[in-house]
Amino acid sequence: MAFYPIGYVFVPKGDVYITRHCRELTQRSGKALFIVYNSKTNTQTGLHCPKEVFEEVSANAAATALSRKQNVVVRDQKDQANARSAILRLYPRIPLQDVDVVLGHGFAKGTGRVGRTGTLSMDEKVTMAVTAHVRHTHTSYDSILLAHGCRNGTKDGRRKEARAEVRQDQEAVLDSWQDGKNKRIKESSDRVLTYRI
Repeated sequence: MAFYPIGYVFVPKGDVYITRHCRELTQRSGKALFIVYNSKTNTQTGLHCPKEVFEEVSANAAATALSRKQNVVVRDQKDQANARSAILRLYPRIPLQDVDVVLGHGFAKGTGRVGRTGTLSMDEKVTMAVTAHVRHTHTSYDSILLAHGCRNGTKDGRRKEARAEVRQDQEAVLDSWQDGKNKRIKESSDRVLTYRI
């Protein structure tokens, strides 16, 4: 049986706007905020906040939904433009159809792919996304994995071997897309970062 503090409502995890604002308004009001965990998995499932806070936040969420959605579209367009600019700066000879494929795959929203991470610089994200694109579309990497029964790179050891096998072809394509002003630094972790010198 779930514990519900009197005068509080359960706010499930999932809507960042609602949970963040319920948390902030509850704390500003000086009232207690209860974080709810699943006792079996010890994962956060939501929170309990005062009912009046939830009602206020829900009304604000409804009133601002359209403008927030428009802001997201503008921000996403800006992110795509920044990524496109970085790709063309780092790889000025890349065919434009490849730019579109890299943006559509490596930077697609909600995919968890490298282009969406917030922990890398744009240059690092672009370099990793372009490198992955070249590996998968301009080398025999995928066919090597398939020939060895690896679907979606599930056999980690074989994936590393396949990467090593296609590295020379991959590097040749990447080098041909650069203009000689960029120096690529290879790292032991299998990442290749590009820095302008």
